[in-house]
Amino acid sequence: DLGFSKKDRNTNIRRLGFVSKVLARNSVISIIAAINPYEDVRQEINQHSNVKTVFINCNIEELKNRDTKGLYARAMLPDGHADKVYNFTGISDSYDIPRWPDLTINTHAETPAQSAKKLENFIIKSIS
Repeated sequence: DLGFSKKDRNTNIRRLGFVSKVLARNSVISIIAAINPYEDVRQEINQHSNVKTVFINCNIEELKNRDTKGLYARAMLPDGHADKVYNFTGISDSYDIPRWPDLTINTHAETPAQSAKKLENFIIKSIS
């Protein structure tokens, strides 16, 4: 029932945060891999002590190169084009870089194995 408007994106993140909070009350660790582009909603979700923010950083050029679905190309089509994707994070919609991430992974400068190892180490340290 959600689209890509700011309101819908925020609703999605709030829903994910709620489910994660319920799981945490039952000693379940959840990892939410979602684009959360707005700092105000990040701060709202981060009010819970068990929430960690991992910033997966990658420059736009590399994201375009990795784009197997062609969404970046579609987002950059002229307005009115039948295939244009609107409200695309980082192109036609804003992305607030996290102010205080608990971990930053620079995937454009690391191998996938290096990035995965950083995340693995962070998770293990966080739950120990």
